[in-house]
Amino acid sequence: MKMIKKILAVSAGIAMLGATMTGALATDLGDLPGPFVADGAYVNAAMVIGNDADALAQNEIKTYMDGLLTATSTDLSYADSYSKDFTLDDDINAFGDLDDSQFENLLIDEDITVNGDSISVHEEITIGAAEFTLSGESGDEDLSGDIYLAMGADQIVYKYIFDNVINLTDAEVDSDDPLEINFLGKTLKITEITADNKLALTPGETFLKKIGESVSFSGTTVIVSEIFSDDAIFTVNGVEYPLSDNDSDELEGEDLDIQVTSVLYDENDVSRSRVEFTLTETGTDTAAEDDQVFELYEDFEDDEEDTVWNWEISADDSDNTITHIGVTFNQAISSIDTSEESDEDLVMEPITLGGEYVLPNNFASVSFDSINLMDSPVELTIEALESYTINGSSLDELFKVTADDDVFSYSNYNFEKFYIDVNVTANSSDVWYKDSDNDWQEINVADVSIDYSDATADYAFAINATTDVLTLANVGTGGNLTWDYTNIVEDLSEEWEDTTLTYDTRTYESADYNVLTDYGVIIYDVENNLESDKIVIALIDGVPEATLSVNYIGSISEDTTSAALMTPEQVTDATAYNLILVGGPCVNSLTAQFEGVAAGSCDAASGYSANTGYVKLFDNGEKVALVVAGWEADDTKRAAKVVVNPASFALAGKSAVTVTGTGLEVSGITVA
Repeated sequence: MKMIKKILAVSAGIAMLGATMTGALATDLGDLPGPFVADGAYVNAAMVIGNDADALAQNEIKTYMDGLLTATSTDLSYADSYSKDFTLDDDINAFGDLDDSQFENLLIDEDITVNGDSISVHEEITIGAAEFTLSGESGDEDLSGDIYLAMGADQIVYKYIFDNVINLTDAEVDSDDPLEINFLGKTLKITEITADNKLALTPGETFLKKIGESVSFSGTTVIVSEIFSDDAIFTVNGVEYPLSDNDSDELEGEDLDIQVTSVLYDENDVSRSRVEFTLTETGTDTAAEDDQVFELYEDFEDDEEDTVWNWEISADDSDNTITHIGVTFNQAISSIDTSEESDEDLVMEPITLGGEYVLPNNFASVSFDSINLMDSPVELTIEALESYTINGSSLDELFKVTADDDVFSYSNYNFEKFYIDVNVTANSSDVWYKDSDNDWQEINVADVSIDYSDATADYAFAINATTDVLTLANVGTGGNLTWDYTNIVEDLSEEWEDTTLTYDTRTYESADYNVLTDYGVIIYDVENNLESDKIVIALIDGVPEATLSVNYIGSISEDTTSAALMTPEQVTDATAYNLILVGGPCVNSLTAQFEGVAAGSCDAASGYSANTGYVKLFDNGEKVALVVAGWEADDTKRAAKVVVNPASFALAGKSAVTVTGTGLEVSGITVA
């Protein structure tokens, strides 16, 4: 099972520059090539060059680190998508059964020929029960303020369906004349139904190639040598196999069959001709049994609890019939595991925004595409004032309620803050605000309107001066958010963490995370904010809707990660990268910032010495910056040699070294 997540980058100003490594990030030069490359992939790396004279040094570092890459990133392109919008409190079961009606010419709905007989078949993807899981609705602190799409077991199902039950005996299906179907985008041959309703399968794969192109299947390389109007020639291990359209042959010594399924010949330009052919294994059969581990096209574990897909088969060995063959998602996932020390890591976690559940063979996916309104909330802050002068009088013990927009209103006038006098005895309490003439006005809490609404009604404040409870109504399907401030009512400067914040029967005063409700309301970082004597809440204007899609995947590409190649002027947020800065302060303004000198500082002003190179690590926010520089270009090249040969030099425990020598051979370089 693959989960693909998109990463969003946010630009910010340059900060926290100019200090050599203090050990906070627990890395030194002995860790090279880390932290720039880890687990076969670049880690937010950017190489920044200040002058073309240092290009050779930069290229040497890039070539070295590129050679360490083994990890790949997968990019899926959709041929078509079927989308629906859901509110966060919806039970997501509206997709139902999807077939050729939603994915025309993509999901199969056709007649196939089986030993001369025509059989009607179609493909179907079923999305059953799923739901959004949120910290405020589940009480799961690991979810924090993120929205996750939880999926139940057997709720993503793919089926290849025989519209009329197929009888393998009547269809004369056997190992010599198998039932061949296009299953999850690949060729699959069914030879028989064995005991316990198991299917004997021979997996295969279909390719479309030009002259001169080759494929690798089950360890064998097959080359398309020639394409003619009705046939093609294939070469395997030096042996040629000429095959006409729909002909097949067994590859000598390979336990493979090859069959030509279509010849697309272009008489005007033979180089544009294509041949479609299928390779299948003949040496082994796979036994497929309903509700057992699906092993085709997937990396799977021997432990069934660590698998994600099971077979979904309706077959009967008593009368040799098949109704359908498919796969089903076998996990019930609703929680995430953030514990670094957990011995019971989840097989997989629910996806969040930008993620998707991908079917085997990258055939199709269910994706969480977007959510509206959540990027434009209004933020409310509740805090205390021991005293404040209002309307010429000093009032003690007030709550100040502030919004970052003028969303409060009374009598057609909008304002962005008001004050609650908690000393009054009536439940209506006193609220003070300034009107358009800057005059103080006194009203009741219930009279304050909030020009934002949830799914059912406007948000609204209420206060009970008898029980000392402040309420914000309608924050989610769980009802109201209530704050019992009894323990601080006599002195609002007392410990706010001794108060009680409740939503949907759960208390959250000890929550060290963001609490998110299904109306999109967020109570930020509850415990820490209460320790700072405040409550911070985000309200959404309207009903947030999430867009989910079922996608037919058209193409897949895999690429290794890469480091950004930039100039100093292109770096808008230095802390977004693990930086490799090539060139000294004279030519690289970012190097100058980390070195603590003015940009353009050359010669002695740079702080560098003649005939010397430098390799230095600096703190860079939560990341690092590596300066590779020298007095002249050759000195910088020698410094680069140290970076690309870390095992040849004594770098462990050091955050900075000087590099000297007369040549560019490792043996002639000295590090101190």
